[in-house]
Amino acid sequence: MKSENPQIPVLMRLLLFLIFALPVFSCKDKKYSPTSGVPGNETGNVYRLESTQDPKTVFYPVFELSPKTTAFVIDLDSLPGQVPLPGGMDSILEMLKNHKLYDTLGAYKLLKNDRLETKIKKYFNSEYYIYGTRGNVKTRIKDIVFGLDECRTNFCAFCIDNSDIVSIGHPIFCSGKLVDLHYSNDYSIIEKNINSFLSKTPGDYSDSTPIKVFGNADNFYFTYSDDFLWGQNPAESKCKFPARGIYRVDGNSITRFWAEDLDLFGIPCD
Repeated sequence: MKSENPQIPVLMRLLLFLIFALPVFSCKDKKYSPTSGVPGNETGNVYRLESTQDPKTVFYPVFELSPKTTAFVIDLDSLPGQVPLPGGMDSILEMLKNHKLYDTLGAYKLLKNDRLETKIKKYFNSEYYIYGTRGNVKTRIKDIVFGLDECRTNFCAFCIDNSDIVSIGHPIFCSGKLVDLHYSNDYSIIEKNINSFLSKTPGDYSDSTPIKVFGNADNFYFTYSDDFLWGQNPAESKCKFPARGIYRVDGNSITRFWAEDLDLFGIPCD
């Protein structure tokens, strides 16, 4: 009669623990960090802002255009530079003559042309990281529409499903790149310095909405200037130039790395 090995039950329990625990640990690695927003299995792909790549091809501003439409936008004048359609802007405007209304609840009447949408989609990613005031999430582009106005900024809008971004606060910008964005409770000194930097180069038009810093990646500070009302209830908004920006701060030196805004005031018609 063979004698039993007392270590076998212990080994079996250990083996079963490892089998059932492995999927749990694997799932945890894929979650977003509450401080940086970088998924654990993607930290090796974090985008370095020191890259020589033109930031205008990396970052896009995200706006809440209406109660039901949130999108990242590209100024319509710059779209032909990223979408080489035969005929350029004339071709885009010609196709938009045959449009259907997409959303009329916000500050803009948003228009849609299925043929033009199909052509544009070929030149952009289907998924983007959306960065907000409280975190980020990766989501798919739903529709491509257009905001046209005789006086204000004309744009192409890449729509995002609002249900995908409820956890990130107000959406601010998006990118196909993963940015290790950190959130701090107090950026007051940096905000003061950036607003002081901007006040030294005043333009003919200004906005009463101050710059707010909501995150940073090393010495690059991510900002917005927005009351988040103009798309929801335009009559209550005082923001005329909602903006998104990234500023590099090196000691007392501040430089604008990237910035985009919308002209809701209507400068061309002033």
